[in-house]
Formats: sequence, C-alpha cells, structure tokens
Amino acid sequence: MMIRTKQLGPADDLDSALRTISEFSRVIVAADTKLGLLLTANGFALMGLVTAGRRPMNVVMSSMATVLEMLLIVCMGYLAVTLRPSLRGAGAGNWFCFPTFPAELSARPAVPVLADHAWRQAAVLAEIAQHKYRRFGLALRWSAITLVVFLVWFTALLLGRTVV
Repeated sequence: MMIRTKQLGPADDLDSALRTISEFSRVIVAADTKLGLLLTANGFALMGLVTAGRRPMNVVMSSMATVLEMLLIVCMGYLAVTLRPSLRGAGAGNWFCFPTFPAELSARPAVPVLADHAWRQAAVLAEIAQHKYRRFGLALRWSAITLVVFLVWFTALLLGRTVV
C-alpha cells in the first residue's frame, strides 16, 4: 500500500471527494435495491399466505398462519422504514447536499471550501450507507427465519398434516 506524503492540491482534493460521494451514493442505491427485492419477496410470501388461508384449516395451522402473517408484516414494515429516504445534511449551505443546498447561487465558494463541503457530505453518505446495511442484515436474518417458517407451514398445508 502506497501512502502519500504530500497533500493533494485543492482541485485534486475536490475531485477525490466527489468520487467518494459518487461511490457512497452507489453503495446506498445498491442497499436500497436489495431492500426492495427483499420487501417484494416478503410481499409474495404474505400474498401466498393470505391466498392459502382462504381454504379451511385446523386450529394449529390457522394459528401458525396468523403468527406468520404478523411476522411478515413486521418484517415488511422494518424494510419499508429502512428504505425511507434520509434527508440529513452535512451542514447548512453545503453545496453537495440537496436538503441544505444554498439558495443564493451567485456567491460560490472557493475550491478548498467546496472540497471541505464534499468531504463532509461523503461522511454523511458513509453513515447513511452503514445504517442501511446494518438494518438490511437484520432484516435479512428475520426474513430468512420467516421464510423457513412459511415453507414449513405451506408444506404442511399442502400435505394436509398439522404441525405441532
């Protein structure tokens, strides 16, 4: 690994910050895509559960279906909250953050100030990405557990057996 001993010039520093912002934005989009797919999969499982529940079931299967419905709804709610946009900014008047973008465009700051704004925005985006991936990991575990329970329930329903 090569470590630089000389500092970047203001323009290069700004360019590095903008590339970092771009990469962190890509990571956030990837997390949102994965969350959306998982939310859709849980929605299909819930739809299958509701559809299969229209048939007459014994008490055990009906109780298990109710618990499973609640688990899926809670998991889907958690995923939906994780997909909610974050409008946190990197400080008032930051030129790289749309919630706090300055209203006055004629007085643009110097390149070193812009680089500082960009690095602050990169830090905010990194934090957003970390939170999304932590929540995604938790939601993925719960979705996997729910999916296993769903498959056991659905298989038992198809075979006409009760699971105790």
